[in-house]
Amino acid sequence: HLSLQRAPDVTDVAVRNSIENFGHIRTLDLEHCYNFTEETMALFASSMPNLESLKLSACTITDAGLKF
Repeated sequence: HLSLQRAPDVTDVAVRNSIENFGHIRTLDLEHCYNFTEETMALFASSMPNLESLKLSACTITDAGLKF
């Protein structure tokens, strides 16, 4: 489980620089994170094969970001 809830440093650049360390995570909580985009959602989808639960409440992700 990884909780980054309310973390202002969750940005596209920060995720891109550390995504290789996320592969084993099954639950990811990004509630109230506002500084990442659909690009990050695509990275999560392609780099986190074990992900079972993703919390995105109060994020700025659009429907396009959920297609990944």
